Amino acid sequence: MLRSNDLKRVSEIFQTLERGDIFMPRSETITEKALLKNERNRLQVLAAQLQTNVQTLQQSETYRTISQLTNWDVYFDDKRQQLARQLEAVAA
Repeated sequence: MLRSNDLKRVSEIFQTLERGDIFMPRSETITEKALLKNERNRLQVLAAQLQTNVQTLQQSETYRTISQLTNWDVYFDDKRQQLARQLEAVAA
């Protein structure tokens, strides 16, 4: 009886190998599951940090200024003129 069970199990393993299915020992599967959980947790923490960074940026004066611009050319032309005036004041 024990011999026929061994033969049955060997046949199952052989069929698995023929199909190309990969079978892992349970210990490897558990380790892989733990690694995936750790990676998921790491990514969740990273996502929360990035969300906080985005919120901080959106509350900044620079972001508010940029987000309200309708014409970038006019904005940069005004800035160029301001810098030119400051340069003249420093040079005088």
